[in-house]
Amino acid sequence: MADGRGTGRRRLSTTVFAALVASALACVLAAFLGTAAVYYATHEAGEAQRLAALAEEAGATLGPLDADGRRAMLAAQLPGPERYTLVSSDGEVLFDSADDDAGYHGDRPEVLEAEKAGSASVSRHSATLGRDMLYAAQRLAGGDVLRIAEERESFVAFAGSFVLPAAAVMAAVAALAAVASRLITRRIVAPFAALDDGLPAPDCYREVAPLIERIEDQQARLREQNLELARADTIRRDFSANVSHEMKTPLQIISGYAEIIDRGIADEADTRTFAHIIHDEAQRMRSLIDDVLTLSRMDEPLGAEQGPVDLLDLAGSVLRRMAPVADAAEVGLRALGSPITVEANARLLDQALSNLVENAVRYSPAGSQVTVTVAKDCHPGDPGAAAEAVVSVRDEGCGIAADEQGKVFERFYRVDKSRSKETGGTGLGLAIVKHAVEQCGGTVELESTPGEGSVFRLRLPL
Repeated sequence: MADGRGTGRRRLSTTVFAALVASALACVLAAFLGTAAVYYATHEAGEAQRLAALAEEAGATLGPLDADGRRAMLAAQLPGPERYTLVSSDGEVLFDSADDDAGYHGDRPEVLEAEKAGSASVSRHSATLGRDMLYAAQRLAGGDVLRIAEERESFVAFAGSFVLPAAAVMAAVAALAAVASRLITRRIVAPFAALDDGLPAPDCYREVAPLIERIEDQQARLREQNLELARADTIRRDFSANVSHEMKTPLQIISGYAEIIDRGIADEADTRTFAHIIHDEAQRMRSLIDDVLTLSRMDEPLGAEQGPVDLLDLAGSVLRRMAPVADAAEVGLRALGSPITVEANARLLDQALSNLVENAVRYSPAGSQVTVTVAKDCHPGDPGAAAEAVVSVRDEGCGIAADEQGKVFERFYRVDKSRSKETGGTGLGLAIVKHAVEQCGGTVELESTPGEGSVFRLRLPL
């Protein structure tokens, strides 16, 4: 029968219950038929022995009598339903209790066997009577054969005499089987019901344990995916709100000063000042848009962009590109270490290292130094750990408080919001770094002491 969760699907409990009840009834029926067959065979053998003993006893008492005397003797000895026939040595019927014109019987199997062996017991179908008969034959002293016959009860008729008791037993067994099958079915289906309810199934069967484990693994993965989708949706909403907020501020400033200039209420000196402010805010919007586009491109599959990257060469290229910015801020740049090659995406690593160096320069005081170091970490304290390539960016800036260090890689998070706006930061730089390094299979770490500076480390697998 179908249930609400799948039209046309069979219920396991119904299938098991029906199978148990049917098996119990089939066993009882088979036991009844087997017992009846054994009892019938035993009854047949007993009847054959009784008939043979009766023929032997009757034959022994006949003696040297004439036909009439023998008929009278047999009539006195066999008053029951048995039919008796006396066959002469030449096969002719001397007399028959039911038919005196029985004719020739010398070809009957029981007669032939009695002539050879002295006695015979045969069960066969009588063509003359049209029914099954049981015959016992005994050879007499003069060569004649005495045959006694009685109708043989068929197995169907014999079993039919037990129909009512058998039906009563079957009904009782069916009731007991229904109760026992219901209890057994509940016990069998219990682990599946627990699994269906989302509960642990510690008593599951060994045969279905792999299936249950796969289902539980799939459920766990689905829960993780749902949580990940929920987190992604939260990040998307927060990201959209933050982008809107970050763009709204410079747009308001641009719109306000542009309106003042458009109305002609600003003199020439103010107009130049306002134009400079509009230009700065437009640059802030451009930087924000560039960072947003960078983040969106990082979600694309890397594909064939993976390849060997020399980290020391990459560090030198980034420092040369950042040299004008560092010179303007009066901050020194240097690269240390030895060449180390990793398999990664050169564009993403360049973006990550450029953002770190740019941040270090932006937040470093004049006269300080920003150092990029490339080294290999073999984890001497953990012999089982794989070696990694480490790119460190060290500055001598203001540092980051311990309670802020776990948040700096979040999108749009700024440690010092007022200072970030002064230096033109969008709050996406470190989020881009984290995302880029993770896309390359690595991690990013931060070590910082307020008032002394910060060290950002990119760890990449070798």
